[in-house]
Amino acid sequence: MALDEGNAPSPKNPIVRFLGIATAIIVALTALIVAIKHFSEAVRPEPEKPLPILASTDVGNIKGSGHTVLTECEKQRQLYAVQNPDFNISIDESVQPSADKDILGTVTYTFHCHFVATRKPK
Repeated sequence: MALDEGNAPSPKNPIVRFLGIATAIIVALTALIVAIKHFSEAVRPEPEKPLPILASTDVGNIKGSGHTVLTECEKQRQLYAVQNPDFNISIDESVQPSADKDILGTVTYTFHCHFVATRKPK
């Protein structure tokens, strides 16, 4: 075999040359596909966690005035906030308490605590 100006010897058989070129193309395309797959997996964002389902609770037998849904439901809100650190937990203030008045005129309230979870900004 003769050398072509300092390069590796080139086969004279065109089939061998074609197979060499085809193999090089296949190897290059395989490497490209593997690199694209690896890159796409590396930049894929994590799926978002679903919003938590927060059970409603009732705080009852509160006598007299001066209480609000915010003050009576805060303990449960704090517990949900600790359990769901990726979310802001708030109290739905639109839910009104129910009230019962006894024969002596004493009013007893039951606060219905409903909670709302929203995603914290990243």
